[in-house]
Amino acid sequence: MDAFHSALKASDTSKAESLLAGAVLIFEAGGAEHSRSDYAAHHLPADAAFTKLATETLTRRSGGGRGNFAWVASEGAVRPQAEGKAQPRITTETMILEKTAGIWRIVHVHWSSRGLPTGSR
Repeated sequence: MDAFHSALKASDTSKAESLLAGAVLIFEAGGAEHSRSDYAAHHLPADAAFTKLATETLTRRSGGGRGNFAWVASEGAVRPQAEGKAQPRITTETMILEKTAGIWRIVHVHWSSRGLPTGSR
């Protein structure tokens, strides 16, 4: 999961894509992408471009797992570099990972965000 975020920050979309399962399900802003190829063709390039320029702060993380499955829930904030173009956001992220043939891959992502409360900017 951290490798996925690092790949996005470095704009290494090939590396980010390789960390996703082929049948990954990604929920974001009420939409869904139902495979790695869907995400790669639609939001991956924009997510990498945005992440490269944004400042992200992790405020809380928890997780667990059993057998070949693990989950990680993260809370934080993101501040775009170009302040006028996108507002700072409070973020939540849940990822589910599955270990297959000794390799962990992300099988589900749920991203959610909201604007910062007035006075927090």
